[in-house]
Amino acid sequence: MYFHKKIKSISVVIPAFNEDLIIAKSITLLDNELKSMAEDYEIIVVDDGSYDKTRDILSELACKNSRLTIMRNDYNSGLGVSLRKGFNAASKKLVFYTDADLPIKYSEIYIAAEILEENDLDFISGFKNNNDQDPIYRIVYSAVFNYLVKILFKVKVRDINFAFKLLKAETLKKLDLKSSGAFIDAEMVIKSIYLGLKFKQIPVSYFSRTEGSSCLSTPYAILKLIREIIKYYPYLMQIKEKSRYGKLYYT
Repeated sequence: MYFHKKIKSISVVIPAFNEDLIIAKSITLLDNELKSMAEDYEIIVVDDGSYDKTRDILSELACKNSRLTIMRNDYNSGLGVSLRKGFNAASKKLVFYTDADLPIKYSEIYIAAEILEENDLDFISGFKNNNDQDPIYRIVYSAVFNYLVKILFKVKVRDINFAFKLLKAETLKKLDLKSSGAFIDAEMVIKSIYLGLKFKQIPVSYFSRTEGSSCLSTPYAILKLIREIIKYYPYLMQIKEKSRYGKLYYT
């Protein structure tokens, strides 16, 4: 893909847990795309306590690439913990996050960055424009969770947990994220809307996992997500009340 105007500065944060079958391919493809689309970039991979060969593969990749930073959790700490660690380490003006299993075309990062800049936005979140590749249980799980978020938090968003999120670094600081688990995706979006930040969703082509398996749709993960919703609901309602925006900005 030809990029007529390069992204000036971007950090890409990728959480990883037991991704030894795909991580080398994923990071290599990402690095090649970023070389073409960005003037200055860094890749930050947070290994969330992997016990397969992920750690060794990442160490080998980092030895060959000065733009790649590897961070590690001593044990499997959760998506939120991993993302917050990666976000805190990010040093560029834009911060993007996605999963390690190649769920998107990396060239779409550039499209999101263009939309963000042209519209002076703070935050862009992608939603799948084709989720039919997912197994039925994941489609149902996603639909139920999105509906629950809409009912509880009164925000009209699509695919709130999809791992395609681009923010200004200054926006991340304003969000002051707290979640330790998978609720962090929803927390990012809900807080942005409640704080009146310029938030927009865009459709993104989605590709289902071809290697390894996800642990975010297990009964344990779903139970943890429900607990986080209960825990953070009063906190987020306080933010909404304090902000007192008559008309919240998001499209």
